[in-house]
Amino acid sequence: MQNETIKIFEKLTQDYGFLLISVGQAWQNVHTAAPAIELWSNNIRHPGVNGTYLAACVIYSYIFTETPEGSSCLPTFVTKENAAILQKTAYSTVDEYPQQTPKPLKCSILRGTGTIYHYFYLYTQ
Repeated sequence: MQNETIKIFEKLTQDYGFLLISVGQAWQNVHTAAPAIELWSNNIRHPGVNGTYLAACVIYSYIFTETPEGSSCLPTFVTKENAAILQKTAYSTVDEYPQQTPKPLKCSILRGTGTIYHYFYLYTQ
């Protein structure tokens, strides 16, 4: 389900000139590499602290084109061990996608459902 959703969003970015910040792919990468890290909140519909921190690291990596690894800025309840994994995964995920220069005239946040929760931030050019 997640792979299909990612392909749909990638096609939208190509067809309509959106920029893609691949938070959903980062979630999938963490889920695969470190399944013990809980990304969900208790209601399993919203991101928990780790999931939100991962999204922030992905967005940071995208905007600044640098790794958040080693950042001392940690939210409460995110362990240093988890933060290191989330930071590294965020940067490596962003590094998989070609960088584009954002021109945020309008921002849409699209959220889908599936076995793995995902966010994609799309900016029109």
